[in-house]
Amino acid sequence: IGSYPFGAVADANGDVYWIGASGSPAFPFPFTTFILGSPPAGSVLGFVVKFRGADGSIVWATALGAMMPSTIAVDANGRATVAGIASATQGLTTPRAYSFASVAPANPVEIVQLSADGGLVFAATYGGNTVEGSNAGACRKSPAFIDLSCPLTEVAAVLIDPQDHIWIAGSTNTTDIPLTATAYTSKCVCGNYSSDGYLAELSADGSSLLYATYVPGINAEGIDAGTTISAAMIDSEGNV
Repeated sequence: IGSYPFGAVADANGDVYWIGASGSPAFPFPFTTFILGSPPAGSVLGFVVKFRGADGSIVWATALGAMMPSTIAVDANGRATVAGIASATQGLTTPRAYSFASVAPANPVEIVQLSADGGLVFAATYGGNTVEGSNAGACRKSPAFIDLSCPLTEVAAVLIDPQDHIWIAGSTNTTDIPLTATAYTSKCVCGNYSSDGYLAELSADGSSLLYATYVPGINAEGIDAGTTISAAMIDSEGNV
C-alpha cells in the first residue's frame, strides 16, 4: 500500500503540520475530516495532519481526496495552505475560488486552504495545458513513470506574504499558464522534455489571480535557457 511523506512545517505555537499521501484511508490513523472527495482509481489519498507540539498527539487529520500535496505554509491565524498536483484532470474548486480550465492529459495545481480546525476554507486550481512540440495524444500517463512530454505543472513552494496573499512557485513545461499584464516575462522556454519556472500570486481568499509570470533561467552566455524551481522563500516585506 505504501505511504509517502512530503513535508512538514511548525506554527508559532510549536505545533507541527505534516503532509503526505497514503494508499490506505486507514493509515496510519483515523482521519477527522475528509475533503475534496475520493481519490481517482490508481492514485493515493493526500493528507494533512496537525500534531500538538507539546506531546506529539494528533489535533486533527484531514484527508485530501483529490490531490497529491507537495508543500505547505501556515499563517499567523493557524490556517494551513497546501499546494500540490490535483489527482483529477479538472481538479476541484469551491465556489468563487480561482480556477483553471484543465484539459486531459494535463492535471492542474491544486491550492487548498484549511481552517485552524482542519476544515476546508477554499480550493483553487492553476496550471497549463499545452506543450510545444508535443502531441498530447502521444502522451503516456502512467503511475509507473513520468512521461516528460505530458503537460506538467509542478509546485515546489507555497508562501504567505504579509497581506496573507498566497504565492506558489514551481516549474512547468506548458506554454499557456495564466499570466497577468504585469508579468516579468510572458515567454516560456519550455516544451517537450524541457521546463521553465513560474510564480503566481492569489488573493488571500483564493478568489483571484493577482500576479503570474514565467521565471526564466539565464545561462553563462546570457541566454534564457529554461529552469526548474525547486524552492522559494518570502521576506517580511513580501519579496519572493
